[in-house]
Amino acid sequence: MENVKLTDEIANEYKIYLLAKAKADAAKKEMDEAKAKIIQFHRDHGAIKIDDRGFKSTLSVGTRVTLVEEAIEKLFGKIPDSCKKTTVYDSIRISGTVVA
Repeated sequence: MENVKLTDEIANEYKIYLLAKAKADAAKKEMDEAKAKIIQFHRDHGAIKIDDRGFKSTLSVGTRVTLVEEAIEKLFGKIPDSCKKTTVYDSIRISGTVVA
């Protein structure tokens, strides 16, 4: 398929998306930095729960267990497709530069 030319209307949607994504990325970075400092504060003070000045936080340790397909197949042989779940979904990569 040849390169499709954007209409002004859909080009505006790209701009909206990219500007919103930049804001969301900046907000996520800011949140992650603040969260890391709050976790460190908990650790520095040996606190599991904090409830002060209208702010509350609870520090807990999470654990995730993930099956390693290669290790399972090494021990038990090939895993049949009937034992696997396939999820189909739309995916799109959007990039570009928004010029003010």
